[in-house]
Amino acid sequence: MEQKEFIKLYDENVRAIFRYIFLRVSSKESAQDLTSEVFLRGWKKMITDYRLSPAAKINNPRAFLYKIAKNLIVDFYRQKSRTEISLEGVEIDIPDLTGGPSEKIELDLELEPIKKALAKIKNDYAEIIIWHYLDELTIPEIAEILDKSEGAARTMLSRALEKVRELV
Repeated sequence: MEQKEFIKLYDENVRAIFRYIFLRVSSKESAQDLTSEVFLRGWKKMITDYRLSPAAKINNPRAFLYKIAKNLIVDFYRQKSRTEISLEGVEIDIPDLTGGPSEKIELDLELEPIKKALAKIKNDYAEIIIWHYLDELTIPEIAEILDKSEGAARTMLSRALEKVRELV
């Protein structure tokens, strides 16, 4: 992957990766740090693969970035010795928001019920809902992130939605 391609990949995905991480760690500073680390690790991996074999290419760079983010979140909680994630009272502050305050308020209002429901379900279920409905990842992309079949990813999403419906 060339530098220009990676910059485009970054521009297209940085907000979604940040939002996903922020909803999982509930700290703006930690989310920013982890988001930076996702793209740094992604870039290093893509460069290393290219140097080893110029024909080597990651099939789905977007799913690859989410997989890195998922692993970094696990590491984050492993280091902090936390087992629960609380999204209660969290404000979403997406970096480089181009709209004005009204756009931010609208986004916060949209995400508030989601944050409350996600805080009450299993982490795996919360992640798949974030990926599919907030970040608009496809079932094949989610299956790749989870290292599962598409059918297993669909089933997991269905079960996650069922849990959210029970809570709402």
